[in-house]
Amino acid sequence: AVDPALQGKGHGTKLLMESINEMGENGVYVFNLYVNVKNEGALSVYKKIGFRIVENMRDICGAGEDCYKMCLDVTQ
Repeated sequence: AVDPALQGKGHGTKLLMESINEMGENGVYVFNLYVNVKNEGALSVYKKIGFRIVENMRDICGAGEDCYKMCLDVTQ
């Protein structure tokens, strides 16, 4: 999560990319996450990095909430 006052400045993208790189150095190449369908800022960041929506889910991101399961496979 990025403090709302700091959002839109690339901090979330940089943090996520550093995490992906670190995990890649440790043999992790496929990443899954869940994001609320209403969280447009996070969806934008994830899509920009290359995550794709693989499933529409309910109640994972909160009771009665819709979310997406997203996946990034860096071996492709």
